[in-house]
Amino acid sequence: MKRLIAVLMALVLVFSLAACATTAPAITDVDEQQTEGTTTWKSKMANFTFKDGIKVVFFQNYIRLNQDKTEDGKVVFPDFGDAMNPTTMTIAGVDVKAYPLDRLLKIWSAAPKADLKVIDESGKEYAMPAADLASAYAGEYETEVDGVPANRGVLKAGSLEVKDFKYIISEDGNAFAFLTTGEAAADKPVKLPDLLSDLGWPEATEYRMVCFDNFWNFIDKEETPADGGEDGVAVFDGTEIRATLSGSLNCSIPFETRGGSGKMNDLFFIAVTDITDTTK
Repeated sequence: MKRLIAVLMALVLVFSLAACATTAPAITDVDEQQTEGTTTWKSKMANFTFKDGIKVVFFQNYIRLNQDKTEDGKVVFPDFGDAMNPTTMTIAGVDVKAYPLDRLLKIWSAAPKADLKVIDESGKEYAMPAADLASAYAGEYETEVDGVPANRGVLKAGSLEVKDFKYIISEDGNAFAFLTTGEAAADKPVKLPDLLSDLGWPEATEYRMVCFDNFWNFIDKEETPADGGEDGVAVFDGTEIRATLSGSLNCSIPFETRGGSGKMNDLFFIAVTDITDTTK
């Protein structure tokens, strides 16, 4: 009888250890989870600490989603504060509702100290003093590209006025992007490698994509999709930023290993990042 009890106790101990070894860590406020024993592929930002290097902020999204406020008048995005209020003004001969860029500066990793580089749709470059960015205004106007309706950007910073501006890039690589949206851009996605090449970003391994609804996803430059897409084509190379007819930007990440096709609505910014799971 004692031998039988001893055997049963030993079996209970073995199964208890096995159960502990296969239990995934508890994670709160998740949208989707990976397979057993791994962390989430998509989670609310509050659960993670991000040590960002540089960021590119997509300015149209803020213009478009600036109207989406809570009852107390706050923008539905954490740690950002009050909504920006537009000012009607003429920029580069175009009457627009313009928004102050200083409200977006806190999203960057560092405030600029040297001259910034402004690039328009044609590739022409302009110099902007760093001091002018704090008082700069940007907006959008409706035009046509090859006869198709499009939303383009205009910028006013001190004496500098640029029509059809596309990027503002600081000396350390932080950037604002104003990609063309509307019908003219709906079927012309921007490839992530091309965007980062335009910005002169470093060959980082991992990038974080953050949406306006508080969700994020990361992509690994070395990762290859398990299904879908061509064999041997990295997720990084196949990631696209697509403009919508309404003027916002979506991101399509071609993997199925982390919860599906990887479509992300209303992309707000992209960052080079180290991710630390603070839930463990």
